[in-house]
Amino acid sequence: MGRLATDAALDRVTIVLSEGGHERVLADTEPGSPQPGASIVLGLMRMPGDQPARWVRSHDPRGRSSTARGAGTSGGAELLRVRIEAGDQALGWLLATRRRASTPPDRDVTRLLALAADQVGLSLRRDQLVREQTEGEVARRSDALRSALLDSVTHDLRTPLASIRAAAGSLADPAQAWPDEARREAAAAIDAEAERLDRTVRGVLDLSRIEAGALQAEKEVFEIGEVAETVLDRWQPRLGERAIDVDLPADLPTVVADGRFLDSILSNLLENVVRHAPAPAPLAISGRSLDSSEVELIVEDGGPGVADDLRGRLFEKFYRAPGGASRARPGLGIGLSLVRGFAEAMGGRVEDAASRLGGLAVRIVLPAAPPPREPA
Repeated sequence: MGRLATDAALDRVTIVLSEGGHERVLADTEPGSPQPGASIVLGLMRMPGDQPARWVRSHDPRGRSSTARGAGTSGGAELLRVRIEAGDQALGWLLATRRRASTPPDRDVTRLLALAADQVGLSLRRDQLVREQTEGEVARRSDALRSALLDSVTHDLRTPLASIRAAAGSLADPAQAWPDEARREAAAAIDAEAERLDRTVRGVLDLSRIEAGALQAEKEVFEIGEVAETVLDRWQPRLGERAIDVDLPADLPTVVADGRFLDSILSNLLENVVRHAPAPAPLAISGRSLDSSEVELIVEDGGPGVADDLRGRLFEKFYRAPGGASRARPGLGIGLSLVRGFAEAMGGRVEDAASRLGGLAVRIVLPAAPPPREPA
């Protein structure tokens, strides 16, 4: 803008955009001043074909006199106005003031102003296309998200509800005699499906809090080995007959974490193993100190893993990798998204890593607790 004003010997250059009947100043060599006006207004008229553009006296398209605009109204000034457009769409005006002259701007000044207006128009059109593309992508992803939610509701909410109703209905049938062992099995099935349903609902609620930035960690000091042992004991019946290698040294530094978040991270990773790497695929959990400020935890399995070109999508919400193990109960596709959200809420980070077992390895890095102060 300043360079254009200097090269074309102009007092002031202003770019005004017209949007929905309203005007907005995009750029100005005199920011904060009222829009320019003058007693003489010259508009650049583009001619068809190769004919040169020419300047003509014209009225203010906004229907106001130069005096009403209240700027540059000196009788010794004139206003040059060049339409900014992209294709057939008028986007605004390039306004320039200069001392009144006996002749219109010469060819060089005319070319400079026309090129500047064209460049602004192209830039605005490019921004408009990017915005439209972004809005289209947002709409596409919103549709995909709605489809994923509907699909997940169908599979991950209705399925356990159907199992619960079937088992409860059978138990309530007075015409059916139930041995004690069968009754206990049915009750256990109801409890397991209710737990699964509760886990799914809590996962969706946690994901919504993560997306809204409302997840707040209540940090305390924990030993990863103790938390991992508790979670493994709880998940042992679902892990089945497989080799489980736990390498969490006793001298591993403690971490600053939220107990529920840390438990949920390990639970979601173990559920991912159950779904995608069923027994007898091995499982390994290991940890080490990276430095005095961070502790690394890796959970890996000997399942089929994930193709390299899909690894970048592992932590996307509602993403479910194709193929894999039994897909009878495919899951909601939010487990690894929750793992990342919980870790980041605690000041940590998550990424996939190379697995020694040939399957999927997830690496979690958490802040280490500061060493205890020695007594004075």
